[in-house]
Amino acid sequence: MVDINGGGFTLYTTIPISQAPYPHGLGKIGHEELETDMKQLLGIHHGNQTANEQAFWTPRYQRLLNHHLKPFFDPAGDIVEIARQATAHAHSNPVLNQRLPSTPDAQIRYRAQMPTLGPEVPQEVVRWRDHPPEITRYADGVTRYGNGRHRLSYLRSRIQPIDPNFQVLVKLDHIEHQWS
Repeated sequence: MVDINGGGFTLYTTIPISQAPYPHGLGKIGHEELETDMKQLLGIHHGNQTANEQAFWTPRYQRLLNHHLKPFFDPAGDIVEIARQATAHAHSNPVLNQRLPSTPDAQIRYRAQMPTLGPEVPQEVVRWRDHPPEITRYADGVTRYGNGRHRLSYLRSRIQPIDPNFQVLVKLDHIEHQWS
């Protein structure tokens, strides 16, 4: 993500799943039915991050995640295993955990340092490693998704009750201006 105010940095890193932000709404192109169901569940607050966090562990919210996101993220394997392998493979990248200028070059530099994986590595793992979920942290402490909120919501649903310290690969954009 480019910081239009000229500051900030990008960090490809791992975080415990319990520290990932809750979604600021679920549903978009490809997830229209999920969006409709979330609107029924949360009403006008369906796009509110706090409302999603408060409802996240309720049985109905969990059923919606499982119903709508399991077929999308688990058809070729278990999302927990996909995330685990992607994170393990990313550890071979020398720019992991390095502060990179917050420009489009950050992704180019990250990907250029990534070792080639063989055909035995599932494509879902390669995609996660090469395009991890994107989280933006603003100067005022607000944390939001740039991309990947559906993936991380489903992963959180599956692994956090068992292992809240499960490490997941993410791209963090630190922005030096306020969200609000």
